[in-house]
Amino acid sequence: MSDIIYIVVVLFATPLGALAGIGGGVIIKPVFDAFGEYSAAQISVVSSCAVFAMSLVSMVISSKQIKEQRQHIKTILPLAVGSAFGGWLGEFMFSSYTKSD
Repeated sequence: MSDIIYIVVVLFATPLGALAGIGGGVIIKPVFDAFGEYSAAQISVVSSCAVFAMSLVSMVISSKQIKEQRQHIKTILPLAVGSAFGGWLGEFMFSSYTKSD
């Protein structure tokens, strides 16, 4: 039963977070933590996977819209690569900061 609750939380948190501009992880992590069934590392993985999947879907939808508008893929690719690199860099910097404490 708790698995269904987690699925529902992820399905509602990712679009809600995207609409609010804060990302679904901001909603997923505290809700999962409140249930207390998973460790912080497990919650981070689930949250990251959910947000990554939402980003992929958003990118695919955007690319279809851009193709319909006859714009070139050169607009999307640098943004996608930059977003992935920025996410990795942010995670690296955060983990470096938290390990130094």
